[in-house]
Amino acid sequence: MNSLASIFYHQERLTDALEMTVNVMETQKRVLGAEHPKMIRTMYNLALILFSQGQQTEGQRLLAHVVEMERKLFGEGHPETIAGMKDLIFMFTTQGRWLDADELLTRVFGSDSSDDLAFIREQYKRYCV
Repeated sequence: MNSLASIFYHQERLTDALEMTVNVMETQKRVLGAEHPKMIRTMYNLALILFSQGQQTEGQRLLAHVVEMERKLFGEGHPETIAGMKDLIFMFTTQGRWLDADELLTRVFGSDSSDDLAFIREQYKRYCV
């Protein structure tokens, strides 16, 4: 069912993807538990669907929660955690939250020399100062 939800998402059938993902998540939570890696991945997918549907605040909050769960389960440098932080940075920039994006980028990459970091700082200066 999770694969079908993914197909719906890629076909931009977001309502169908949302419904299917919520059903999968409820089943996984009941069967696998709230902190199982498959459950966390489904929550990740739900966050992206919500964000894509225009529910940006809700999607961003859910993804932040997922990243925190991934950090505890897998560790800060795990590819799943980094992928979640990358998408969270994207959400922050889409919402014009340049300082939050800058802070997270610095935390992920630990350097001020990154082109991404320079871009975000430039956007912040252009639109927010």
